[in-house]
Amino acid sequence: MTAAAPAPRPMPTGPSLPTYDDVVIAAARIAGQAYRTPVLTSRTAD
Repeated sequence: MTAAAPAPRPMPTGPSLPTYDDVVIAAARIAGQAYRTPVLTSRTAD
């Protein structure tokens, strides 16, 4: 006798992930307020 497959999880009902348009709108809202920070990379640490 085989075990029954687990029931699928219900879809979350909370907020959804932001869309590309949400990111573009947010970028326009913070333009001039936030600055791009340089990021250091390292072959050893990455």
